[in-house]
Amino acid sequence: MNNIDLNKKNKISFKNKVLQQFKEEDYSKIAVLISNEYEGFSRNGGIGTYYTSLSQKLAQAGWAVILILCQSDEKYEGKSHIRALKHIFSISEVEDVLNLTQEHKFILNQAKKDYYFKYQSVGSWLYSQGFSNTFKDSKIYIEFPDVNGFGYDTIQAKKANLLGKNSLTNITIHGCFEWVFEANDSINKEDWFNQSCHREQVAYENVDLAFFPSFFLKNKVESYGWQTNHAHNRPYFVPIQPILTYDKVDQELAKYNLLGMTSQEERSYVKYYAENDYTGQGEIVDLGCWLGSLTLPLILGLNNNKQVNSTDIKIHAYDLFRWKSWMNLEVIGTDLENKYQNEDSFLDSFLAQINPYEDKIKVYEGDLMTMSWNKDKPIEFLVIDAMKKWNLTNYILKKFFPSLIPNISVIHHQDFCHYRCSWIHLIMYRFKEYFEPIIYVPKGSVMFKYIKSIPDEFLTKTYDFSDFSPSEINQAFDYSSSIVPFPAKANIMAAKIMLYIHMGDMEQAKKELH
Repeated sequence: MNNIDLNKKNKISFKNKVLQQFKEEDYSKIAVLISNEYEGFSRNGGIGTYYTSLSQKLAQAGWAVILILCQSDEKYEGKSHIRALKHIFSISEVEDVLNLTQEHKFILNQAKKDYYFKYQSVGSWLYSQGFSNTFKDSKIYIEFPDVNGFGYDTIQAKKANLLGKNSLTNITIHGCFEWVFEANDSINKEDWFNQSCHREQVAYENVDLAFFPSFFLKNKVESYGWQTNHAHNRPYFVPIQPILTYDKVDQELAKYNLLGMTSQEERSYVKYYAENDYTGQGEIVDLGCWLGSLTLPLILGLNNNKQVNSTDIKIHAYDLFRWKSWMNLEVIGTDLENKYQNEDSFLDSFLAQINPYEDKIKVYEGDLMTMSWNKDKPIEFLVIDAMKKWNLTNYILKKFFPSLIPNISVIHHQDFCHYRCSWIHLIMYRFKEYFEPIIYVPKGSVMFKYIKSIPDEFLTKTYDFSDFSPSEINQAFDYSSSIVPFPAKANIMAAKIMLYIHMGDMEQAKKELH
C-alpha cells in the first residue's frame, strides 16, 4: 500500500470503507477523470469516447485510473466493472465517500441549488482534494472536459495551494456553452448560463495543462474572448478508425498484363480516381513512374471521365529511366529479363507499355533534383513513388507541394507502407493539420486529401531526422499505424525500426524490434 495519510483532522479524507479498497495496489500514479460521459454510462461518440480511450491508454501506462461521474444519481462506492478503471465514484455520493468538515458540508449544501453545474464543480473539488490529501507521495493527474465548468472549483483550490504540489490539473476543450448558445438561440438566458460560461472560461485559462483537439475549436473559443496561448494541440484525441480500404481489382486492366512494382489494387484505384474523382482543376503528376504500371491506368481512367475533356490533359511522368541492377529481380521471366545493363535507358520499354497512348504523356527523363515545376500550375493528383531519400523528399516538398489545391488535391503515397521510407511518416505527421488520410490501397499505398494550405516556411525548410524529437517520432509512427488496417501495421513498425538504422542507432533499433 502507498504512503496514505490517515490524519483526518480538519482535512478532507476518504472514509475507512473506501480506504480499504486502496490497499495492496500501486497508486504511485493516479489519474482522476472527471466527466459526465463515459462509454457504458453514455454513448455520444464524443466526450464519452474520449475518456474511454484516455482511460485505457493511461491504464496501459501504469496509472491507477479513477472515474468521477458527474450528473449521476448512482452510487458506485468505488467499485468498478470496467477493466481500465480502478474505481468509479459519482458526485452524488461524495458525502458517503469522504469525511468532510462542517465548512465543506455547508459549501456543498449551498451548491445544491445549482445541482447540474455548481454542485458538480464543488463535488469534483472535494474528491480532488481527498485524493491529494490521501496520497501525499503519488503523482495525481486530474482531467476535466471544458463543458459545464466542472473543473472551476478544483482549479481555484489548486491556485490556493489546497491540492499540494503532487497534483496536476488539465482541461480539454470539447465544445463550450458559448458555442451551444451560438447554435441554439433559444437556450435559457438566465444567470446559470452566464455563470457556466464564466466558469468554463476561467477554468480553462487558469488550469495547469490545457488541450484542444483542433485549431478550428481553438479559434472558436478565442472568438469568445478566451485566452489560449498556454494550450497545446492534441489531435486525434478520439481513437482514429482505420481509413477505408480500396481493394477492388479492375478487370479491364488484367488484359494489359502490366509490368511494374505496384499491386492490381493500386492500379485499379488510380484508374477509378481518374475516371470518377478527377475534376480537371489541376494536373496529374506521376513521380517515379518506372515502367508506367500506374501511368497507363491513369490514362484509361481519364478516357472514361465524362466530367473533363481528356483530350486536353496529359499525364506528367517523371523518372530517371536508368536501369539499376536490383531491377533485374522484378523482370525475371518477362521480355525484359537480361535486356538492360546497369545505367541503360529503359524509356523505350516505358513507352511500349503505354502504347498507343504516348500522346497522353509528357515525359520528364532525368534526375528529379534537376527538374522544375511551374508553381502557378496547380496539381490535382500527385502520385509519389520518388520519396526514396531525404533529399528527394525535401525537393518534392519544395517544388510540387506548393501547387496543391486546398480541398481538391489528393496525394498518393505509394511508399507509405514501405519499410525503407521512414521519413514519409515524419513529414506526414508534421503536416497532419494540412492533410486528411482518406484511402488505403493494398499493398501499401495511402491517399491523403489536401485540406488546408501549408505555410510557405514549412515547405522551404530542409528536413532531416534531427528535426524530430524522440517524442514526435513515436507520435508520428503511432499516427501512421492508427490510420492503416491491421495487415499494414507491421510495415509501419518496420519503417520505425529502419528509421533508427538509417540514423545509426542500432541499440534503439533493437529495442523497437523487441
